[in-house]
Amino acid sequence: ALSLGSSHSFVVDSNGAMWSFGSNVDGQLGTPEVREMHKPQNAPKMDKVRVVSCGSHHTVVLDASDKVWCFGNGGDGRLGNNNISVQPQPMRLDGLENVRSISAGWRHSAVVDGRGILWVFGCNSNGQLGLGDMLNRGTPTLVMEIDRAYQVSCGGKHTAVVDCFGNLWTFGDNFQGQLGVPDWEVHRKPVWVSHVPNCRDRKSVV
Repeated sequence: ALSLGSSHSFVVDSNGAMWSFGSNVDGQLGTPEVREMHKPQNAPKMDKVRVVSCGSHHTVVLDASDKVWCFGNGGDGRLGNNNISVQPQPMRLDGLENVRSISAGWRHSAVVDGRGILWVFGCNSNGQLGLGDMLNRGTPTLVMEIDRAYQVSCGGKHTAVVDCFGNLWTFGDNFQGQLGVPDWEVHRKPVWVSHVPNCRDRKSVV
């Protein structure tokens, strides 16, 4: 697994170890010791990791026990622990169990748990949390409109979700048509993208 942020990078090797490099000005590499790394280093040292997702200046990690960890810039609540400060040490998000999908956007984050529940947190300036308003959230908040979510992917100011039935849902900024619906309006709640069938089988959201 690998992921790239605005100025930092992560790779997970076959043993589940994470390797990070790039900018660490906001602690997004998960270590407080350095401001940047020019070559991959095994940091932060965590138990086996399955998935890593880099936002602009924060990082979200899913370990082999299906637990979620966040670190980096906590602005807008994007780390999910109700703390907006810089947090270079990985912090586990309590209450999220058997997580199957994670994603870090520009300033927001999203998680799908084993029950198919979509949880979102962070910046909501363009409705990218799908909660029907434009208020930031500092802790994981349930998105009621999507039943049995399967996979989530966060963009800069928008979000896409595939449910267990293969339906694609999008929400947030749509200034350049990035939601895949026939308008250019901000959508603060999930909208169904009807012309893309069976996304789950095709694994088209990454």
